[in-house]
Amino acid sequence: MKNIVTLIGMELKLFFRENVNLIYVLFLPVFFLLFLGFIFNNPNYTAKTAVIDMDASPPSKQFIDMISTNPYFEVKTVISDSTMQPEQIRNSYDVVFTIRNGFEELIKKKEVTGIEVLITSTDEQKATVDSSMIVSLMAEANLAILSHDSLIFADFTFLHETFNSYVEFLLPGLIVMIIMSMGFFNIGLKLTIYREFNQIKILYVLPIKKYHFLIVQITLSVIIVLMQIVILFTIGKFVFNTRLPGNPVLFIWSLLLSMIMFLAVGFMISSFFRNYIQAMTFINMLYLPLLFLSGIYFSPDMIPGVFKYMLYISPAFYGVSLVRNSYLGFFNLESFLLNNIVLIAISVIAVIVSIKKFKWSI
Repeated sequence: MKNIVTLIGMELKLFFRENVNLIYVLFLPVFFLLFLGFIFNNPNYTAKTAVIDMDASPPSKQFIDMISTNPYFEVKTVISDSTMQPEQIRNSYDVVFTIRNGFEELIKKKEVTGIEVLITSTDEQKATVDSSMIVSLMAEANLAILSHDSLIFADFTFLHETFNSYVEFLLPGLIVMIIMSMGFFNIGLKLTIYREFNQIKILYVLPIKKYHFLIVQITLSVIIVLMQIVILFTIGKFVFNTRLPGNPVLFIWSLLLSMIMFLAVGFMISSFFRNYIQAMTFINMLYLPLLFLSGIYFSPDMIPGVFKYMLYISPAFYGVSLVRNSYLGFFNLESFLLNNIVLIAISVIAVIVSIKKFKWSI
């Protein structure tokens, strides 16, 4: 046990000496949290808002009340006219919500429906903030409707979570980004380097067994992830006033499952490459697209066309979904089961491949 603790200490020192680790695991998540947080959490923005309510039903009025109580949207006009079109008033408002006829009936039938939104701002940054706040509002509406037995709303056009700010949307995604970085770089890349330069041979002269070395690497990854979570939560709380996880038990489970999956994938990656260059090239080709095809930085519903379908082959997408839902306190059985099944399946496959393919030496 003493030897394992000593080896963990040595590995921690080595971790903080590696520029790749410092950049991908420590610097980038904090940078993205602060940079994107200050852009999209700007409290100085407000949107002059109009609502066209063609349905005039209890659910539509409930949605209008939610808009009115949101400090970002300054509701100036509510129009109950089935002939009015948003284009007719677009020059007078930043945002126009249109609730079409049949909104209540679609909800009762549990069919997909949505609120049409027209963003009129010509300022690109202002329009981006508007869209971010609208996604947040849609998510809050979805959760509010789901919480009423008489108004079950299974599918929403926009987002399936609720958050008070963009940072609360971003924070769980950055946590998964850290876990993915640890799996790819600290496990996949580092083990390849160790094997290429025969550093693993040191195990043959140390009074520890080979599986102890794996325990050390996994423990190191868990320590770094937990450290970064504390840092991100601290920044989020004191800089952006974010909340703590809404469902702590599921949040811990989602972190554990995501770590198991990405660490297993890291071991699998190290099983296929004989040298550092090959492994680094492959990891970068995989890592960079996953950052944008996982819903870390923006809602999957904002991804256009065929790229949206690419989300479903991204393991990070299911990890982000599971961690974000548990952080926000949102629980949907179908989504929960799907995310768990996919992550567990990938983990099992990666472990089996690693057992069969991993070699301690070239």
